[in-house]
Amino acid sequence: MVDVESATKLRRSRDALSISGRAIVAFGLWDIARAFLSSAYGSSLGQNDEEIERVFADFDIENMELLAIIALIVLVLLFLSIFLRFHVGLAAHSEARGKKKGWGYVVLAAVMALNNTALVIVSYTFLFVTRSYLSLAGTLITSIIDLTSIYAYVDLIRSAITVKRLTVCQAEGR
Repeated sequence: MVDVESATKLRRSRDALSISGRAIVAFGLWDIARAFLSSAYGSSLGQNDEEIERVFADFDIENMELLAIIALIVLVLLFLSIFLRFHVGLAAHSEARGKKKGWGYVVLAAVMALNNTALVIVSYTFLFVTRSYLSLAGTLITSIIDLTSIYAYVDLIRSAITVKRLTVCQAEGR
């Protein structure tokens, strides 16, 4: 017989896992929006078309080919990141609804949380080393969103572990 306390804790953990999964998917959508906004309006505040044209005018044909290769790599990495966010988020939401999932998405969520943490640290380090305070507002806004994303990953991991543990206990009748 399952006691009421563990059943309540399982229900709350499943709800938290579902919400965290949906949050991870929403942050994947934010990555898409951020990529389009960055490419359309520049990555830092204050950039305008003349500044961008002046920078690109300095490139010769070999550098343009290198720039195209770098842009392609960045695009592939962006799509990979979005795919992984959707995979983790949808797997978490599915497990929250009662489907059994393995530990793969939880491990992937931990790796992605560490990756996001490293990116926030690198972003601030780059900001202070280069003293590029023109992009301070953009960096702060992006960092707040990234920190919220990290929190969603940590909550997802915690909730997934709790759901898995309580589901096993419930199946064994403890």
